[in-house]
Amino acid sequence: MSTTSYILLGSFSFCSIMGNGFVFWAMTVDRRLRTNSNFFILSLALSDFLMGCISIPVYLVLHISEENVLGDVMCSITAFLDNTLVIVSMWTLLLTSLDRFMLIVYQKIYHDVLNRRNTLLMIAAVWSYAIVIAGLPLVG
Repeated sequence: MSTTSYILLGSFSFCSIMGNGFVFWAMTVDRRLRTNSNFFILSLALSDFLMGCISIPVYLVLHISEENVLGDVMCSITAFLDNTLVIVSMWTLLLTSLDRFMLIVYQKIYHDVLNRRNTLLMIAAVWSYAIVIAGLPLVG
């Protein structure tokens, strides 16, 4: 990889941390932003934030050093984390689309179906599913 690639990846990591940090800050400061729909955005922001904090820097270290300086255990942990975060991002985007679809097409039952409890259960299910699927290679 070239120096330009390293700079770009570092910039992506920085922007991911800052941008998603602003999402956390905004939802903390303004209670009006704590809507059911925005909890999907918060879940997506968390997975992207962790990607920027952990995955991209580890990837940069491995490519700059051109060898596995972190060891096999760290390599397995990083692969698990990367897979978990990618799965969470994909499924959270799907849930966000479903949320918007339900609001537009089924306005009358939207708030009954996608209430706070169900929204948080769906997010917890996505994270649990991602952890299980990403963890399967670790157990054999």
